[in-house]
Amino acid sequence: MKNSILSLIIAGLSLTFLSCKKEYPKPKNTAVCELATADHPKNSAYQAVLDELTTKGFVGLSLLTETPEDGIWMGASGMASIEDDVKMTPCHLHHTASLYKTFAAVIILQLAEEGHFNLEDKASAYLPSQIIDQLPNGNDFTIEQLLSHRTGMVDVFEFDFILDFFNDPYKQYTTDELLEYVYGTKAASAVGTDFYYSDANYILLTLIINHFAGDFKTEAEQRIFNPLGMGETTLITSPDEVPSNVANSYWDKYGDDKLENNSDIQAALTAGLSGTDGIISSSTDINKFTKGIFDGSLLNSSSINQLALIREVPEIEQEKHGIMGYGLGVMQVSINNSIWQGHFGNHVGSGAIMLYNPEKQQSIVVFTNTGTFFSDHIKPTFFGELLWRISTIMDA
Repeated sequence: MKNSILSLIIAGLSLTFLSCKKEYPKPKNTAVCELATADHPKNSAYQAVLDELTTKGFVGLSLLTETPEDGIWMGASGMASIEDDVKMTPCHLHHTASLYKTFAAVIILQLAEEGHFNLEDKASAYLPSQIIDQLPNGNDFTIEQLLSHRTGMVDVFEFDFILDFFNDPYKQYTTDELLEYVYGTKAASAVGTDFYYSDANYILLTLIINHFAGDFKTEAEQRIFNPLGMGETTLITSPDEVPSNVANSYWDKYGDDKLENNSDIQAALTAGLSGTDGIISSSTDINKFTKGIFDGSLLNSSSINQLALIREVPEIEQEKHGIMGYGLGVMQVSINNSIWQGHFGNHVGSGAIMLYNPEKQQSIVVFTNTGTFFSDHIKPTFFGELLWRISTIMDA
């Protein structure tokens, strides 16, 4: 979505919301963080990578790695808040953006295990006709095709949404308001054929979860957060609910390497993008979730196999999202000739990565409080170079 046209939009519309900027959350000066990483055999190597990148455009970075041989390493570099001189620690919380999709996928698979529906069922059987009838391919795609982004629907966050966002960056969207960006559009492909990443798919999956279970937030807490002991994870529905130990957010709005605090906008979007965002978490909690997906803590073996059955995505989508394949709510990436599964989170004031290597039983969780969405420099460095360098250290 990021291109020169968007840069012109930003330049033209920025003055619209500068005058209505809101007070941003401020992280705690001391996030409680007692770690024993100095004795880790790769402590210096990991820390050196983070320290180098925070001199090249990243405000702050937080990293967790885990391998059977070396155990867990956690570290951070840079700042959680430039204005308040708060250093980033591994214990600060972060916006997780599209990691939401994997949480939603796990709940859908759990509901299928319980017999509420089959993944091959038409989604239209469980969604209101006033929604389905306005969507391209609406009466044809299945729940499985929603999970795998093969419905043919275009994404919500395209040109029209960007225009509206810069006119009102603090807007709290209902699911119907988000789906309006897809209503009446032409299908990008026939159902079940090409992969086309669309947040509309997961908005609909969230509505299906609500149809059977009542409330996504409650289901996430009861089905995932509480069973895995994810005590630092929450799903917010209002910017006022952002915890005080969340790192501030920053963006290079104009592409001129000048960073601005956009914590208020990030908070509004995290809370206000219903059905596609909302989860704030820590590195340790996301690592629990990533491992819990594959070790049987959350899903039975059949569901795990379904979730991890990866299909290749078109080259243009590989380049756009930095992935080689997509399963049911999980991305597949190749790093140093090793296959990893998980998800990326790409946002205006943050970036998130959770990856697991089932063959090597290795985990990587990375957060940045520097926006990846509008940056031609930060995004490829975060989702590409950083992962390559971390993986190289892990295998050394």
